Amino acid sequence: MIGAGTDYGLFLVFRARENLRDGLDKREAVVQAVARVGESITFSGLTVIAALLSLLAASFGIYSTSASPLAIAIGIMLIAGLTLLPAVLAILGRAVFWPSKPRPGQRKTGAWGTLARFASCTAPRVLSIGVVLFGALALGTLGLQVRGRSKGIAPPAGSDSAAGTTAQARYFRRCRPTRRCWSTRWARRSGPTPRRWPGASSS
Repeated sequence: MIGAGTDYGLFLVFRARENLRDGLDKREAVVQAVARVGESITFSGLTVIAALLSLLAASFGIYSTSASPLAIAIGIMLIAGLTLLPAVLAILGRAVFWPSKPRPGQRKTGAWGTLARFASCTAPRVLSIGVVLFGALALGTLGLQVRGRSKGIAPPAGSDSAAGTTAQARYFRRCRPTRRCWSTRWARRSGPTPRRWPGASSS
């Protein structure tokens, strides 16, 4: 949730800084920033919310019960990124970027600009290398078999997981990892038989 909110904020803050470097005043810089990236941020947040709501169909309770709270939290972060953050930027202006001060006409590409220039100028070569490299990595996963604990891999002997698995198999035989156990019936009394204490009276 915090990562998503930070991601949305970075889009807006960096766009506002570019507008300040183009000579716009602080309020107009924020308006132009929201106009440019507001739609992208909104659709990005809605995509994450839709993905989280799909967890409602999950069979594991920990996933299905956390779907709605997480989706609501992302929605709140999205609203805050489109309202509260622009208000802070409009009030503080260049002070947000202290100790650096964006000035009109100030442009600096840095290492990212150099990397982008290299990738664009040698696009066919970069594309070919990328296809070969990532294609080879993808081919390495063709024979990969991913199995969890429920597929027959036992936990390490002597560990707490092994003790828990043994207890579950002994006392909850009818339960499955993807199904909740609402009740259980004990075949025998688990505690000692109650005895009458000397001098005790029944009411």
